[in-house]
Amino acid sequence: MPGIPLAILSITLLATTALSFAVPHLSLAPNIPSIPSLPSIPNIAELLPDQPLYTRPTHPITTILAIGDSYTAGEGANGFPDYIASSANCDRYKQSWPLQLIADPAWDSFNGKKPALVFGACSGATMNDLIANQLQLGVPNASEAYTKIGKPQIAVMTIGGNDADFFGAINACILHLSPSLPCSQKLTSISAHLASPAFATALATTLATILTTARAAGGAVPPESFELYVAGYVPFFNTHNPVCDNVSFSIHGDGVPKLTTELRKSLNAVVEEFNGVLEGVARAMRPWGVFWVDVDGWSKGWGGHRFCEHTAAEGEVWFWGGEGDGGGDVRRVFHPKGVGYKVFAEAFLEAVRGNR
Repeated sequence: MPGIPLAILSITLLATTALSFAVPHLSLAPNIPSIPSLPSIPNIAELLPDQPLYTRPTHPITTILAIGDSYTAGEGANGFPDYIASSANCDRYKQSWPLQLIADPAWDSFNGKKPALVFGACSGATMNDLIANQLQLGVPNASEAYTKIGKPQIAVMTIGGNDADFFGAINACILHLSPSLPCSQKLTSISAHLASPAFATALATTLATILTTARAAGGAVPPESFELYVAGYVPFFNTHNPVCDNVSFSIHGDGVPKLTTELRKSLNAVVEEFNGVLEGVARAMRPWGVFWVDVDGWSKGWGGHRFCEHTAAEGEVWFWGGEGDGGGDVRRVFHPKGVGYKVFAEAFLEAVRGNR
């Protein structure tokens, strides 16, 4: 069936071999309320005391710092052979978008040469994890679990999906890997969390900490020319094609819940709500050198390559389902494949080039 890339048989095999508990069938009636208005953006100047406003850089980029969560680490990418063994539990991949970003030959035309990469992103990272583990000053060492940041001129990142509990939503509403709240309650809880001023403040505090630390690293001259580029996440589903209305991605193979149009819209809405909050925070911090990267809106982006698309055959969907390659792992489900990460790389490159 076109547009259904999640191989139910292989993901059921994952569950059979790795999970021993049974999950009760959950009542599925999303009825998610409309997305609330964005929370008040905190006073950014109070988060960046004594930090001068951004100055456009005049020097080439020699080092890029890539930090954040599994989307920056490249979880899944081109499958198990693409895994970087030295990354251990951080699950970094060779076709992650930061590595594709620095490999682009276009750098030569506007930067003189390709920059080096300090790759500190770690799958599973929350905002607190990033602050605690990925912002240590000093000389980088890729063999360390958490490398020091070196002297970057820019940082690129995704963060916040684990704080928002996106995988909790996928578990409750689609996979049923473990016991959870009913789908509707889970999505309502996540939406309320995203709409809270506390969540926007946590995002702003995280970005402010990155800016302050990276400016102090001394790679950007002057320090206030340091740039931080941040992106959100890509909504997973086509929400118009009824082809998925009678399909289930549950690992138990019991045919429930169904991926109805209503459910797909509700799951996409949570991702879009998160992106809206993060974009609002990033734009509020633009005077200090934070730049929002709209990956989902990128002109060469994801149209035709989501789950349940009109035109996408199984091999054309850019998210991992349960396909096996000898190294299948539930951690990569709903993460981009290498070709999907390429869109991130292209969008970040254009954003950086636009400031040169």
